[in-house]
Amino acid sequence: MSTRNTLNWVDLMTTDQQAAKNFYTELFGWQTRDEPIEPEGTYTMFLSGDDSVAGAGEYPEEQTQQGMPAVWNSYITVDDVDAKTKEAEQLGATVVMPPMDVMHAGRMAVVRDRAAPTSRCGRTATTRARRSSTSRVR
Repeated sequence: MSTRNTLNWVDLMTTDQQAAKNFYTELFGWQTRDEPIEPEGTYTMFLSGDDSVAGAGEYPEEQTQQGMPAVWNSYITVDDVDAKTKEAEQLGATVVMPPMDVMHAGRMAVVRDRAAPTSRCGRTATTRARRSSTSRVR
């Protein structure tokens, strides 16, 4: 079964990561595992048992000061991030963040379509499975 062109991950960008962790662990009974990100910061994995179900990160202070709202992001699996980003641009999308490698997770880009929603696409570094040790792409 192919997961190509399907939603594969969600994560929350927030101004208060600890408050989000407290809220979602209490609401859904999730556990958390923090992973360091460069140059400084932490990406939180929300876990249901052994399964990674979502992630969360905190905006840098500058974006928090600019009033960035908390937002849940959706990610779509594609075979070739670079080609799909070019195709989206040809169809009128704006490239918000060009293709880039993401830690051990694979490759991703962020595009905004003409109607303004922002989409993220990526290719995982490994076959997707619903285990917390599996790489994810945003």
